[in-house]
Amino acid sequence: MKCIIPYSILAIFILASCKKDNNLKDLIELKPTKVQLIFPQNISECIEGSILSETHSEVTFRWEPSENTDNYELHITNLLLYSTETYSTTNTELGITIPRGTPYSWYVSSHNNSAKVTSDTWSFYNSGSKTEYFIPFPAQNSYPEMRDSLPFNQSSVTLEWVGHDLDSDILDYDVYFDTSSPPTLYLEKTNKNNLADIPIAPGTTYYWKITTRDSLGNESNSNIFVFEVKQN
Repeated sequence: MKCIIPYSILAIFILASCKKDNNLKDLIELKPTKVQLIFPQNISECIEGSILSETHSEVTFRWEPSENTDNYELHITNLLLYSTETYSTTNTELGITIPRGTPYSWYVSSHNNSAKVTSDTWSFYNSGSKTEYFIPFPAQNSYPEMRDSLPFNQSSVTLEWVGHDLDSDILDYDVYFDTSSPPTLYLEKTNKNNLADIPIAPGTTYYWKITTRDSLGNESNSNIFVFEVKQN
């Protein structure tokens, strides 16, 4: 004997199923996308902005909008003082008053209720009234990439980085490398942009950073970079 389900009951089942799927979609909040920075440009001298005094100017930071984002946080680090200020906004640009004749790094994090995603970090020099020399920008890692995971059977690593200075007078680098943070000094005053054949072990996390020094003795410190070697 065939079992015949009335159309009205079938319609109720379909509607209930659709409602359940829609509720699930409402509960799942998508992760924000990564912000693309626009201005101030990376590794540049910022000569734009409103000059407020001999010592300060207002610079407008700009970035592309990101998807699934409720608000942004702009993080600006004074590379002379190694102090960071954070500003929250729902816009994709923000004017900030900062000291002139000073190097900075900056990045933007995009937020919603469930997640946060961070942009790349850019560096610039806010032009002063009498700029005689430039402090080196913090070195940027080329390899390994941040939070990289190397295969367990890799027994050594070559650290690679890039240094920038608007005066083009970088003299040398100090390399810090360790299994704890902050890392300790590993090699002092190398003029290379890499350090080869450093022994590494499976199941270990490593931390490293670079100090860049110019011909006048000015220094800048990179972020602490992290990578791991997978467990066997």
